[in-house]
Amino acid sequence: MLEAVLSVSLPNCWITNLAPRHGIEIRVIDRKVIGGDRMKELFEAQVPPETIPQLIEDIRKAEGVRNVEVVSTESGRLVGITYASNCGGCALLARSDCFIAGAVARKEPAIEWNLVFRDRESLRRLVSRLARNGYAVKLLRLASVRESVPLTRRQEEILAAALELGYFDYPKRIRLGDLARRLGVSKSTVSQVLRKAQTKVVTAYFENRPS
Repeated sequence: MLEAVLSVSLPNCWITNLAPRHGIEIRVIDRKVIGGDRMKELFEAQVPPETIPQLIEDIRKAEGVRNVEVVSTESGRLVGITYASNCGGCALLARSDCFIAGAVARKEPAIEWNLVFRDRESLRRLVSRLARNGYAVKLLRLASVRESVPLTRRQEEILAAALELGYFDYPKRIRLGDLARRLGVSKSTVSQVLRKAQTKVVTAYFENRPS
């Protein structure tokens, strides 16, 4: 099995339109197709609490979105479910031999797909179909699942920032709260992401260590 991260420009996707407009990160937690041209997505976004109502209103008005349900708005973390038309790029992905393990949109008008697939030909076919339909595609990462530590892109970013800023130094050069402020996320989020990332790195080390 192989894994890859693709950056895909999806001009008709509410996520890639609103993430840059609000200057935030919107992450897709899960996605399900419900009917031929519709899907529902469970998403989360770290948003300043005072701007959450405006973001919810913008999602409701976004092209293709039929409904949005708010699950939680605690500590500046918006979690919700959207019911929307299946955009063309997402439809091509759904019909491909690639499986989506996660998706995130940041300040650029594009979405990053974390994909898992059997062979390079599966990825090549998906990229070719996206390009033929006018979607700009960039390959950001390609690796064997067995050779890589299974960190998400967000886990990699936070773990790298913690290492660079001295969170793991003794004595620490930066505390957890300060690290969270530098990253623009809550203290609890950084703590949770670091704990999961460290567990994965240590587990992978001992699994791949020669006996």
